[in-house]
Amino acid sequence: KDLAELMSIFAEMPGKQSSRKFALLTATPQQVVFSTIFRQNIRIGLPISVEVFSTAEGALNWLGL
Repeated sequence: KDLAELMSIFAEMPGKQSSRKFALLTATPQQVVFSTIFRQNIRIGLPISVEVFSTAEGALNWLGL
């Protein structure tokens, strides 16, 4: 999916946006680059927290799960 389409999906999700946290898991260097660009753009456009992780453990800890 392209960046604009992904941002619209995040914007349309129900619930209070300011309390949303999204963890992006990456496996390849290309995914890290795309996820970092995505994180920067979505933080500008929406009041939500997005972080990039290479391990599920790190993501789950950050999400508080």
